[in-house]
Amino acid sequence: MDISPYDAIVVGSGATGGIAALTLAEQGIKVLVIEAGPQVKRHEASNHEPKSTLKRLSGVLTKKHAYQCQHPGYWKNNPDLYSNELKHPYDFPKKKPFLWTQGKQYGGRSLTWGGITLRLSSEDFHPAKKDGFGPNWPISYDELSPHYDFIENFCGIYGRKDDIKEVPDGKYIGEIPLTENETVFGSKVKSKLDYPFIQSRGFDRNSSVKEKKWPKSSSLGSSLKKSLDTGNVQIISNYLVESFEINKATELASKLTIVNLENGQKEELNCDLILLCASTISTLRILLNSEYKSNSSGFKDNSGKLGKYLMDHISICRFFSVSKNKKLR
Repeated sequence: MDISPYDAIVVGSGATGGIAALTLAEQGIKVLVIEAGPQVKRHEASNHEPKSTLKRLSGVLTKKHAYQCQHPGYWKNNPDLYSNELKHPYDFPKKKPFLWTQGKQYGGRSLTWGGITLRLSSEDFHPAKKDGFGPNWPISYDELSPHYDFIENFCGIYGRKDDIKEVPDGKYIGEIPLTENETVFGSKVKSKLDYPFIQSRGFDRNSSVKEKKWPKSSSLGSSLKKSLDTGNVQIISNYLVESFEINKATELASKLTIVNLENGQKEELNCDLILLCASTISTLRILLNSEYKSNSSGFKDNSGKLGKYLMDHISICRFFSVSKNKKLR
């Protein structure tokens, strides 16, 4: 493996990994990003019909995407951006099914998400104050708010200030105009149901398959791209992080074990600054493999909560039609 000297390792090249790499690189730190998937070209990542539809049908019939196909984004994106479950299988208790959407390629799932950027509210950070159930976060909304500001400004986020405490307002560069039907629907939601109605908060329209640049909603078109431009970041692909070891003197992570997915060989990388920025479940897998019960050189989970009380990014869709005469009941 041909890599240059580095000061920090970032695991994952998606939304979180891109920002982590950029933050470190702009401070002059040499960063090594480890990505489990391959590099893809802009044209290859785009959705091309009817070719993509045929691939989706094949993915369902061969069980290559038996679970991935349940995600609504699967049916509008290039199916090649969803992991092959025959190569990367996972299981769950029969009575507790779990849909784990995986994207193993440069940019991760930032290439397939919907681009909606809602903020968590103060109540989300301290749920126990509201209903007395569950643990509170160790940080507050006020502490995270400046970082929301930075991301929204950096990415160029659209939205409208609605003064709804459950979804705090952000720093927007403008509004995405509503269509005529959306305007009618919104007015009926307010008049008939007395519910608040907000415009989309997030990135601008989806980019065309003909565009050569990666969209800013992906790390490849924003954070990761800018981090690579600093000259302080290098990426190795097709390497899966298995676990890490702890320096007994400092009790900090100091060594990673990675697996070459092309030949199955394992290698070790030493580093005193390691950031786990894979998806929620992928990061959890690394942590569980690195805990003392599984790895005598790992860390000890004194809380007993590792693997509990977590939630991965999920998505649902609801489809409906609007009458042409605009007479909604």
